[in-house]
Amino acid sequence: MRNSWLPSAWAQPCEGYDGFLKTGSVWSVCVRHSEPERIMPPFSIFGWKVPQLPDEIRGEAKIRLYGAGG
Repeated sequence: MRNSWLPSAWAQPCEGYDGFLKTGSVWSVCVRHSEPERIMPPFSIFGWKVPQLPDEIRGEAKIRLYGAGG
């Protein structure tokens, strides 16, 4: 996250992670933002709000390490 293009105010750690990383036989990285409308403002077309944003935006990636068991 230190060298990421992602502004630090946008990235919030996910619950259950040590910062943005979880390690073990499966390594995971997770980043989220709890207020999507602050970074992706909704817009309207003919008075109809597009898009309907979720309560939270979350990205997570996992990789299983070869020979790590589990």
